[in-house]
Amino acid sequence: MKCQPILFKKKKQQLGIGLIELMISMLIGLFIMAGVVQLFSTSSQNAVAAAGASRIQENIRYVFSRMAEDISQSGNLGCISTTNMTLNNAVFMDNLLGLASAAGEAKDFSSIINGDDSATATTDPAGLVATGTDTFRIRYVNQGFRIDLAASVEEGDSSIVVDSADSNYSQLVQYQVVALTNCSKGAVFMITNDPSGSAGVIEFNTGIVAPAGINEGQENIKNLIEASEAFGLVDGSSSATSPTYLYGGSTGSYLYFVGTSAAAGGNTCALVTGTTSGPQFCALFRRDRSGSQELVEGVHDLQVMYGWTDTANQLFFAPASDAAI
Repeated sequence: MKCQPILFKKKKQQLGIGLIELMISMLIGLFIMAGVVQLFSTSSQNAVAAAGASRIQENIRYVFSRMAEDISQSGNLGCISTTNMTLNNAVFMDNLLGLASAAGEAKDFSSIINGDDSATATTDPAGLVATGTDTFRIRYVNQGFRIDLAASVEEGDSSIVVDSADSNYSQLVQYQVVALTNCSKGAVFMITNDPSGSAGVIEFNTGIVAPAGINEGQENIKNLIEASEAFGLVDGSSSATSPTYLYGGSTGSYLYFVGTSAAAGGNTCALVTGTTSGPQFCALFRRDRSGSQELVEGVHDLQVMYGWTDTANQLFFAPASDAAI
């Protein structure tokens, strides 16, 4: 029997990747990489937009909560109930505060809450409010602390004496707005002397205007306690037997307005975009006795609407520019 040899087929030798194959692979890789980059870019943009929206929402919540806190305290005059008193009425609450003729900071407690139509950029505070926006002002007595009277206050008195040994006495400073009240009547005025060296004597003279700083531009328009506003001591040892307290703290006016942001870089807030102005340079501010604080960037307009009910319990609204309000 003859044996046949087994023949093995020689394998073809692998010579590597050709140029065409390499170019095709690179092209496919570039398509995949482009998709990855596009996906990353979209995700990044979405993340930035979401973060921006979150910041805006948080800023809005903060602003509304701050406004709500101020509005809820509007008309707070120590322990007096605003439902049982009339401002600027000597029987209940006497407003001694007024404005210096050239000043822009209004703390006149004859008006508790009001808005102004800012037709020009000179609207209070002068030079800060964006033209065409409104301002929104709130007034209340901050009950940060109270101090007992050390002597009764009678008709015609132009100063009062409080307990200088009280732990809160050191918080009284010159040009601070305070309220004197016995929970049924009172007076709001600005301290014109320096309490730190007065042994408890608090003056509220006229003709003295607060300089730059605390309550800038404020003054007293009168300095005599009315005949109907005698105030007694805590022990009732005077003609007015109700105990009387001096309320202090950050009492005064709180103004919301739209102005130029600190980040504007020399540009100006405006509702209409110009070469160096525009709404992108605007911010919402809150101004108190210590100055203006920027609350949030990006707010370029503020329009105040008043709402009230008539005797028939019908609800009405009108803008701050309505002269009939």
